[in-house]
Amino acid sequence: MDAVKRFMIRWIHFNPLARRFGGGCTGIVMAATAKTALFAIIHAVVLGVTDIGTLSSWLASTAVMFVVMLAGEVLGQWVHRR
Repeated sequence: MDAVKRFMIRWIHFNPLARRFGGGCTGIVMAATAKTALFAIIHAVVLGVTDIGTLSSWLASTAVMFVVMLAGEVLGQWVHRR
């Protein structure tokens, strides 16, 4: 059971990146932006290769992912602070 817990902590619920960007509100926004940029690039490549999406669908999914990443960073900061 400890092996599963260690795997979950290291690979699924990893530490938030906000501390690497200086911490605080600015660090949280910068970390969410960096994660969203990675998602946006991968998503654009997938949509370009498969030719199933439009610019508006890419933009909408990227905006939603930014909100999700921002919430994840905020919650991650709160959880890892305890």
